[in-house]
Amino acid sequence: MRIWHHSMIDLTLLTQYRNNIIDHAQKVLDQDVALTPHGIPQDVYGSVPPIEALKYQYTEFLCERFVCEGALNAERNGYDAFTIGCYLDTGLQRARSLVDIPVLGVTETSMMVACMLGKKFSMVTIGPSMQEHIMDEAISCGLEKRIASSLTIDPPVIEYQMEGDVEQGNLVEKLFLQTCDKAIASGADVIIPAEGVLNEFLYQRGVNSYKSIPILDANAIMWQYAVMLAKLKKVSGITVSRRMAYTTPPKDLLEKLQGIHTRYNLSESDFS
Repeated sequence: MRIWHHSMIDLTLLTQYRNNIIDHAQKVLDQDVALTPHGIPQDVYGSVPPIEALKYQYTEFLCERFVCEGALNAERNGYDAFTIGCYLDTGLQRARSLVDIPVLGVTETSMMVACMLGKKFSMVTIGPSMQEHIMDEAISCGLEKRIASSLTIDPPVIEYQMEGDVEQGNLVEKLFLQTCDKAIASGADVIIPAEGVLNEFLYQRGVNSYKSIPILDANAIMWQYAVMLAKLKKVSGITVSRRMAYTTPPKDLLEKLQGIHTRYNLSESDFS
């Protein structure tokens, strides 16, 4: 089985993060499951950190195409599932409407699992621009009564700071746990690290609980669910509904619009 894991980061700039994903997947998935990380094409954001580039509605919308093209490439190249490692679940709904392989978003999946592990959960992210997005995601999933809070580390950090030296890493972990105290005070009994690099950072440091409260390894949860859905598709024929939100566009219409917007189709090698 093969999983395409899609990041909204240029992975050529965060090589340690890419290596952490590969190492992580090898440890939490069975040997017959191969996970390949992909990032957005190089230099899409320029010098702007991804968390800043995606906080704007229109720029996030423009970046959704990379997710959709990634999903199309994944299905075309024989992958069994497609996972989105961005906590905005960027492009999730649109990608899910395009392909027949399972498409999972890390926030939607981790929130659903959190509801099985506690009464209320909190999302802890790295910057305030993500807080409203996460609350909107909880509402769209019908979980507004299950989310205790959406919090940000204070002061905020950017993705690149978590690939710094040990001292910098210790500071980020301390700030995260201080924010967990705020989450607990808000009523949470499950905590989700709501950022891909943050999730990998905490996993590598072995931070999986705090004061008897689980800190979810959201990537591992999403990958395992991807495996489950891919197996269910194979043995039971279960696929996404095409009745309403995930209706698939006609191939000729899709290709026409792709041509107008881009003039070329991305291949797997175009992703970082």
